[in-house]
Amino acid sequence: MSQPPAANNRTELQADAKAAFEIEMRREAAGDCQGAQTTFDANLCYYNQNQESERNLRKLETALRSLLLSAGVPAPMTGPGGRMLSGNELASEFDRSEQSWRAYLQSAVDPGHHQLAGGTGGPAFSDKVRLLLVRNHMRELEAIYWLPLTK
Repeated sequence: MSQPPAANNRTELQADAKAAFEIEMRREAAGDCQGAQTTFDANLCYYNQNQESERNLRKLETALRSLLLSAGVPAPMTGPGGRMLSGNELASEFDRSEQSWRAYLQSAVDPGHHQLAGGTGGPAFSDKVRLLLVRNHMRELEAIYWLPLTK
C-alpha cells in the first residue's frame, strides 16, 4: 500500500505536474522540426521530440498518481453522488486508465506509419502522430484531474 504524500510534498507534486504540462505546451507552441531539411533530419528530430514529450508525460503521470493517493478518503464513505474512493482506489483507477491509453496510443500510431506505405518518411510521420496524441493526452489529464492539481 503506497503512502500519500505529505502536505508540503503535495505542493511540490502540483508544481512538478504543472511544470511538465506547461513545458510541453510551450514546446508545442514553438513548433516541431521546422528546420528539418531531409527525411533523415525529420526522422531524427521527431524521434527526439517524442523522447522529450514522453519524459514530460511521465513526470505529469507520476505527480498525478502521487496526488491521487492523498486525494481519496481514508475509509469507505458515501457522499451525495455515491461511494467515494480511497487514495489507493483512485491511483488504481488512474493506472488502469493510463494502461488503456497506452494501448490506444500504439494502435493509433501504427496506422500513421502505414499510411506512407513503408516509405522513409514513415518514422517521422508516425512520430508526429505520437507527438500529437501525447500532447492531447496531457491536456486530457489536466482537464480530468484538475482538482488534485489545484487543491
